[in-house]
Amino acid sequence: MNMIYTVLKPTRVLVFAASFLLASCVEMAKPLSDPDAAKPDERLYGAWKMSGKGNDAPQYWFVFIGKCSQPHAPSGIMKMVDVSNNAENRIDVREPAYFFSTSVGKATYANLFDGDVLDR
Repeated sequence: MNMIYTVLKPTRVLVFAASFLLASCVEMAKPLSDPDAAKPDERLYGAWKMSGKGNDAPQYWFVFIGKCSQPHAPSGIMKMVDVSNNAENRIDVREPAYFFSTSVGKATYANLFDGDVLDR
């Protein structure tokens, strides 16, 4: 059995975790930029491990980010899958999330969308 381990730099984990904790979502009719012209943010590729406490039991979750596997998706579309354990130590795998990034000045934003759009 081959095992792959990803070691993340503490700074990278902190920045990624802070982006989720400090992020706010705004639903918009149009994305911030054209998804067909988007470029993938390769800094996000890989496995991200986070942990916390819930109901007096440790909880762990992993977020995997990589290229989108849909055949006709623009090259800048990225896919995120979240795997975690719940308070009963049962594994939860959430539906994949699809997004592309948009940079405005020094800030970078994730444009999340329903994956069904890629099937059209």
